[in-house]
Formats: sequence, structure tokens, C-alpha cells
Amino acid sequence: MPGDAEAPGGPGGALSPLEASVCRAALDSLMGKGNAKKNYLFLEPVDLAHFPTYTDVGERPMDLGTVGKNLEGGGGYGSMGAFWADVHLVFANAIRFHQPNPEAAWIVKLARDMAKVVERERRKADKKLDARKGGGGGGT
Repeated sequence: MPGDAEAPGGPGGALSPLEASVCRAALDSLMGKGNAKKNYLFLEPVDLAHFPTYTDVGERPMDLGTVGKNLEGGGGYGSMGAFWADVHLVFANAIRFHQPNPEAAWIVKLARDMAKVVERERRKADKKLDARKGGGGGGT
């Protein structure tokens, strides 16, 4: 599965400057004030002191802040597919962990709402890439 989703964007398996820019813009939107009513639980790592069983349910902990650090860390993502996989993981983990608890239904709703925002951002990112690369392509 690693590396299967998309070919690496740049030399050495790193995102190209264009791809990194598009990912940065998408992440800025996801973390921005426009989504503040939905994103606030997902900006920082889960506090494992409060949720010690979180890692038992989630594939691996992920949050939008960590995605940003990975994106800016210079070798965090070898492809846009890897970037989007981590973004999706943020919300999939939250849904998987909180869904069994009816009292946490509001968290599941926030995660699902943000997952919809992610899909919109991904479509926008794909259009930007297509336009900047000269368009004329099939889709994802």
C-alpha cells in the first residue's frame, strides 16, 4: 500500500514545490477560522492521559497540527496520496474511537463534517494542480 496511491511528486520521493503549496493551502483551510466550529478538536494530538485506549482503536494517532509539521518537515510526505491519507486518518480515528459511545456523538458529527470539508479541499487541490500543470487530464 505505501507508495501505491500516487507516484512521488518530486525528486527523491518528496512533494514538488507545486504539490507542497497546494497541500499547504488545503491544510490552511482545514485549520482556519472558516472551519473553527468544526476543527478545534483536531488541531493538536489527542491527550492520551485523558484517552489512554485511543491507540488501541485508531490505526495511529494523527491530528492536523502534526500533518502540518510533517508537511513542513521536509521529508514528511513523498506523495500527495500520503498527505491526504494522514488528513483522512485524523477524522477516521476520531469516528472509530468515539462512535461506540453515544455521549460522544457530537464528536463523531464534527469528525464527519470535517471529513466532508476534506473532500471539498481535495477536489479544489486537484483542480488547482490540473490548472497549473496545464489541465487536460483525466481525474482522480
